[in-house]
Amino acid sequence: SSGRVGERLALFEESIDSLRTSLLLSEELRGMRTLVITSATNNEGKTSVAVELAVSIAQATGHTTLLVDGDMRAPDIHRLLNIGMTPGLAEVLAHECLPPDAILNGWSKHVHVLPAGKLQCSPHRLLGNGAAGSLMEQLRASYKYIVIDTPPLLACAESLVLAKAADVTLLCAMRDV
Repeated sequence: SSGRVGERLALFEESIDSLRTSLLLSEELRGMRTLVITSATNNEGKTSVAVELAVSIAQATGHTTLLVDGDMRAPDIHRLLNIGMTPGLAEVLAHECLPPDAILNGWSKHVHVLPAGKLQCSPHRLLGNGAAGSLMEQLRASYKYIVIDTPPLLACAESLVLAKAADVTLLCAMRDV
């Protein structure tokens, strides 16, 4: 029933708000600005957590937050938010466009989105040689908080590269699985 769906959604949103509060108030994470959201395998909720966490951070802090779809192999954020997929992260990393030309600010006033883009080569080639860290530094100049959705760790090693470029990595795990 729609009542149960509403209850589940409210519970999910509340749990994300609790996670956000813990992250923002943590003494160990005081300087945290970039967060990678990943999981071991597919279907563990990382994209849902990334989207909702970006919204929660933006609402709680009043700072425009950037949501990055770092899963260039099997992107989902564009479908979930009903936005365009290109240009995006793949085109920015391939030097086909600049970040401001790929970032969408029409989905939400407080959450801007860098979609995955269309992958033309190996993501390792795009993210190698410090490109991930360099891009994060560029994006930090415009955004206080950046939330990055990545592919699953066991399937795609580029998640490790993105995690190294971030301040914090959150690992999602499906309950009872």
